[in-house]
Amino acid sequence: MFDFFKLTLFLYCAVIGLGDLLKMKCPNKLSIPMGLIMFGLSLVIASSFTEHLDVGLRIVPYYLHIPFQIVIPLLLLGISMVKKYMFS
Repeated sequence: MFDFFKLTLFLYCAVIGLGDLLKMKCPNKLSIPMGLIMFGLSLVIASSFTEHLDVGLRIVPYYLHIPFQIVIPLLLLGISMVKKYMFS
């Protein structure tokens, strides 16, 4: 039950974000195409639950968690410190 709401929220955010990037007045028209893309990619990425767990435990921590939780925040901190000292 929780997964349904989580995926719905992710899809909603993707639709709103893409609509904002494309400067659309009514991004709701992207809901069906984005849902179909999400469904298709979910089948391509992992064809079974076991494969999904394997990818999630073996690949995701190194290629997503480390960059998004360590590398990018440190990079942004460095950039903000440089901007603070150069432009103040």
